[in-house]
Amino acid sequence: MVRITVDLLRKRAEHNDGMLSTLEEITLHQQNIEKIEVLGYACRNLKMLYLQNNLIAKIENLHRLKELQYLNLAINNITKVQNLQRCESLARLDLTMNFVTKPSLPTVASLASNIFLTEFHLVGNPCIQWVSYRPFVIASVPQLTKLDGLAISQAERDKAEQQLPSLQECLRAELLAEGIDPDSGAHMVEDDSLHNAETIPEIGHVGEDGEMRRPWCPATREGAPLLQKNEGQWEFTLEESRDGLSIHLDVEVGRFLDSSLIKADVQPRHVRLLIKGHLLQLALPLEVKPGASAAQRSATTGNLLLILPKEDPAAKAIDQSCWRRITFP
Repeated sequence: MVRITVDLLRKRAEHNDGMLSTLEEITLHQQNIEKIEVLGYACRNLKMLYLQNNLIAKIENLHRLKELQYLNLAINNITKVQNLQRCESLARLDLTMNFVTKPSLPTVASLASNIFLTEFHLVGNPCIQWVSYRPFVIASVPQLTKLDGLAISQAERDKAEQQLPSLQECLRAELLAEGIDPDSGAHMVEDDSLHNAETIPEIGHVGEDGEMRRPWCPATREGAPLLQKNEGQWEFTLEESRDGLSIHLDVEVGRFLDSSLIKADVQPRHVRLLIKGHLLQLALPLEVKPGASAAQRSATTGNLLLILPKEDPAAKAIDQSCWRRITFP
């Protein structure tokens, strides 16, 4: 488990000469962080906080960040939307690819207190499978202007607000019919930083090398071999660049798809793309450098090109022909 410490924050604040008291932006992605801590005390003036691609299970310890405008918690283990009411300046919240379920959907209503919140991303969470997910969220958080990258029209908002009482009743009835206590998922635990610190139980297993293997889902994030997925049946090619220094992933996403509907997660041996809520997940033939990777959109075709520099420039990828035009499920 990686802890958020003052030393870690200073290392990530090099762009601000290591000063935390005046720090307005910090990136802590891909650190295997399991708990949000210290930030509210050390970086009170934060405006932009990037915590994507970690193992965080709960939104907490952010209530002192009165200036926070953008919070990115994409690709974590969040199950409920909670403890953000005191982030008075919050305008954008990204919870893409977490684990907010249908029973926990009512917790989004807590965001109604964040009067400046206009953009909210929940795509990739289990709750979006509910047929009335979008109008439910729009009516529950009425100040939103965009949900999952799509603009909310006044007509859509008015209709959603009229439907909200019936949607709430429908959700409750469906959960009861499924044998789920409707109040269990909607229950929110108050931020423990106001009282006692919570101990997060260790999850995962110790590998043969003695290292802890932690999961990406609440129980088994990295516990199983990576499965190739192409839920959107996107056409793509994956091949070495002409100079042999990188791997190129070219995905035909279309000219008219807004880039805000595409989320990318590059790891040393695999890449995940969430495109309009559909997962494209590929194991890579060799190790790449996630931090040096870049994404481009073609102005003519709209294709998305990921440029993934090799960790070892001399390494040769093999059997390239089998990577092209793959449309596995």
